[in-house]
Parts: sequence; C-alpha cells; structure tokens
Amino acid sequence: MKFERMNRIYAEILPRTIDALETTDFEYVKQRFSSISSSTICTGSGGSSVVAQYLAKVLNAKNGCVAESRYPRELKFMNLKNYDNVIAR
Repeated sequence: MKFERMNRIYAEILPRTIDALETTDFEYVKQRFSSISSSTICTGSGGSSVVAQYLAKVLNAKNGCVAESRYPRELKFMNLKNYDNVIAR
C-alpha cells in the first residue's frame, strides 16, 4: 500500500493549525460590534442561541442600544421594520 497522500496530508496539518490560531479577525469583529448603536436582533439556534443571547445582553449593556435574542424561525413571523440590524450566528 502507498501512504504518500496520507503522509502529505498529515505533514500539512500542523502548519495549517498554527496559522489558523495566529491569524484572527478579533480586532475587526470588536470594532464592528462597538459601532452598533441602533436596534438589533441577535439570532442563533442550537449552541449558537446561547451566544446570541449573550451578545444581545452585551450590546444592550455596553452600547446602550435595544438588542434582543430570537430564534431564526421567529424572524419569519416578526415585524422587522423597527430593527436596523440582524446578527446571525
């Protein structure tokens, strides 16, 4: 059996993992969230719903804007005209 391809893939795992951990968009995301100042819906399902709930609380406390968390299915039945932003996770 030839394991050339498998060995090549394994050899690439570590360099790719280190690159992914060293390069992040944290500062960009932080700047974008800091600039939100109007009504916002944060949405997510499953484990992301917890993140959406936390983000809504942070936006409300730090930015002083109306922010609430909703499940994606709820958006279909809501009147979204009074919201300026939707953040989907």
